[in-house]
Amino acid sequence: MKRLANRLSNFFLWLALFLFLAPPAWANGCIPEDLSGDVRLDHILVCILADVLTLLITISPAIIVVFLVIGGVKYMASGGDERKLESARRFLTLAIVGGIAILCVAAIFRFVLKYFLGVD
Repeated sequence: MKRLANRLSNFFLWLALFLFLAPPAWANGCIPEDLSGDVRLDHILVCILADVLTLLITISPAIIVVFLVIGGVKYMASGGDERKLESARRFLTLAIVGGIAILCVAAIFRFVLKYFLGVD
């Protein structure tokens, strides 16, 4: 239980640090300041989706590096035990596959947002 509490506190600490250091470029002005004109809900939702995608693309490399480091530590700490060694290899493989999957999903979303929905 203490380990879970420690992990959760570390997660929220890093999340808070990341959100405080978020670049102001994410405020890309999708939602107009003057709301007296015609504001379409679908335009706002697409802009929010683009911002969330930008956030995920920004966070994902750090998460992948953390998983690779954890996998490397598990690999080094296996001590020659075949079961632990195989578990560490699988962890590293899944981290790499997950990173590639995130890049592919990000590319597909960028393509859809740019060419079908008109958001840069």
